[in-house]
Formats: sequence, structure tokens, C-alpha cells
Amino acid sequence: MKTRKFFASLCILIFLSTPVSAEKSELTIYLEVLYFNASMTTVDCDRLLFIPAEKDLSDFSDMPCYLQDTRMTATLTGPPGSTITFFGMQAYAEEKGYIVIRKTDAQKVWVRDLIDFPDSEWVTVEADSSSGGYEAFYKAGPAFDSNVKSLKWGQWWTKLP
Repeated sequence: MKTRKFFASLCILIFLSTPVSAEKSELTIYLEVLYFNASMTTVDCDRLLFIPAEKDLSDFSDMPCYLQDTRMTATLTGPPGSTITFFGMQAYAEEKGYIVIRKTDAQKVWVRDLIDFPDSEWVTVEADSSSGGYEAFYKAGPAFDSNVKSLKWGQWWTKLP
């Protein structure tokens, strides 16, 4: 009986730890509250948001905690070439900044800080033990990382510097 339980546990562990190549892309956003105020006593704003591939969001105003001061981190799954852009304005407007993230391998990408990149140039981030590889293009905007208002999948631009 103990052998059977051990074998079942081992099979589950191997299944859960085996990397699976995701054919579809998915974006997971973690919203972290930067500070709490009295109006947040009934609302939990530290949360995960799952956004499936190709689901563009032109306005975050219907998202949970939209009016709270939050900071985002993001993970992106999918095949190499999967691309997502966060914009600092609704309707994918570029005036208040944006960041393009394009996967370069099949591993899950984790972007911990949306503004930790030089302004207006492509940067390649090599894969490491916590994240897959990706390329990023950041066009700076005021308080961009706490003011993301829309996101778009795929390549929308014709030319970036």
C-alpha cells in the first residue's frame, strides 16, 4: 500500500514538474497595491488577472481595482514570437508610453518591472533560472508602470527605432 501511494505521488510530481510547451499564449498580470487607503477595506486588489491570447483590451477601466494605485508584473507563456504591448493610455494610444515584450524561446517569461529598460531601444533579455528569454522595447511615459490602460497582442507597429 505504501509503495502504491509513493508511486502515485511520484507520478503526480513528475507530471507537474515536466515543462509543457504551450501552443497558445497567455498573459498573467499580477496587480500589487502600492499603498492602502480606507476605501480598500472591502476590496482585495492584490490579484492575478489571466488574459488569453489575442484578447486585446482597449480600456482597463472595467478591470478590478482600476482606480487604485497598483504596480504590475507580468508572465507570458506561448511559443517564441508571442508578443504583447502594454500602453499607458486607453485605445492603444502611444502618447503616455508603452512597452513591447516579444518571447524568444518557449519558456515562460517573467517581467518583474515594466520600466526597467532603456528608453526607445530594443533590449534582449537572456533566459535564466527564473524566466525565459525575451526582447523588449520601452517608450517611457509618466509613471508608466502604475498607469497601464490598455494592451494589445501581436505586432501592431510598422517601424520602431
